[in-house]
Amino acid sequence: MTQAARLAHYSCRRYVDWRNKTTTTGSSGGRAMGAFLDKPKTEKHNSHGEGNGLHYGLSAMQGWRVEMEDAHTAVLGLPAPVAKATQGSQAGSDSSTSDPSAPVPHTVEAVKAGIRTGFLRIDEHMRSFSDLRTGSSGGRAMGAFLDKPKTEKHNSHGEGNGLHYGLSSMQGWRVEMEDAHTAVLGLPAPGMTDWSFFAVYDGHAGSRVANYCSKHLLEHIIGASLVAKATQGSQAGSDSSTSDPSAPVPHTVEAVKAGIRTGFLRIDEHMRSFSDLRNGMDRSGSTAVGILLSPEHFFFINCGDSRAVLYRNSKVCFSTLDHKPCNPRERERIQNAGGSVMIQRVNGSLAVSRALGDYDYKCVDGKGPTEQLVSPEPEVFELIRAPEQDQFVILACDGIWDVMSNEELCDYVKSRLEVSDDLERVCNEVVDTCLHKGSRDNMSVVLVSLPNAPKVSEEAVRKDAELNKYLELKVEGENE
Repeated sequence: MTQAARLAHYSCRRYVDWRNKTTTTGSSGGRAMGAFLDKPKTEKHNSHGEGNGLHYGLSAMQGWRVEMEDAHTAVLGLPAPVAKATQGSQAGSDSSTSDPSAPVPHTVEAVKAGIRTGFLRIDEHMRSFSDLRTGSSGGRAMGAFLDKPKTEKHNSHGEGNGLHYGLSSMQGWRVEMEDAHTAVLGLPAPGMTDWSFFAVYDGHAGSRVANYCSKHLLEHIIGASLVAKATQGSQAGSDSSTSDPSAPVPHTVEAVKAGIRTGFLRIDEHMRSFSDLRNGMDRSGSTAVGILLSPEHFFFINCGDSRAVLYRNSKVCFSTLDHKPCNPRERERIQNAGGSVMIQRVNGSLAVSRALGDYDYKCVDGKGPTEQLVSPEPEVFELIRAPEQDQFVILACDGIWDVMSNEELCDYVKSRLEVSDDLERVCNEVVDTCLHKGSRDNMSVVLVSLPNAPKVSEEAVRKDAELNKYLELKVEGENE
């Protein structure tokens, strides 16, 4: 990371105590996906009229927004003179021949001055309204956002199987915390104690699906993988008369990939039976991004627009692909299921094209689970581990990736690992930096440090201390 880039990132981190962001957009209510409803309100308010040699018509519709916040005015024939009196009196003082009873015309400058003054006066007048004066919105959020971000963090860390991990999650500006995560060192299955699993779940329209998956997705994957392994083992046994039936069957790459895919489909079908999800009382869904590590392989797993990256040889070696409705393959499936992509969303509403839950988008007759408007099928990528080159893996929701690219985040994490081996601290600095770079979403990040990860360097620690001192003096100077 260049000095300029480090300065920018560190400035964001060090300005945490001195800078606040302001909110935008309107008020929330009910169950919104972002600042949107599950279905648009298409009822319209109309009006029309004629006079003064013109006709007008108007239409207003709430649409996808949670509340109707537009308004309008239409007046034919204004009720009174306004700004010409001053100009008339000035004109009268300049001319002894003027008729004081004659009407004074509205000059262009008088009209423009009146408009400007009117805006300023009504703005000042509204300042006296008690609810606007105190800044209270009755506990309501602005759009899908709070008045101030919630910056308390949930942290966890651990080590085992030759790796360390740390994680951090923060609600941020969002009205609710809908992210969840999983971190397991040593899987609870025969022959898998030296395997590990990490995942981040980014919920939307509620946290029900994300929370359930964080607790139970792994067991569905393991169960399906063991079945796939046993099936493959029996097939191998039938092909070889010399095989030892008591010998353990290895977990092949294809069996693991099949187990991951089947595990996703099974948990999605299982959750559909939950009464609140079945009857539409809960319409939540969740993305899922994860990594399953065996001693020899990485299995990167993605369903939605959260993302995982592998940092190897001091560069981004691999990244999962976001599932967005505009992607040609995703758009084709959506259209084949009778849907459309509008404003980069499935049917103009959902911003991801693959997710767990979201059963409103999974009820097209004659289509299988992976052919619906929203598919629960993950993409699984297998990479062979390179212990002398692999440095770390990052899993994060889109609240992180919205404001940092793969390269920016990896360079930032690398620079922080050269200063501290406290992975929780590094993850906290990531979410703080993203908050102050403008992220308005929930934020969750899991950092998995591999044996060849960057080590703390005395030179980096010294430079970091100097930079922190410089930034603190700069901020204190601005506040004087």
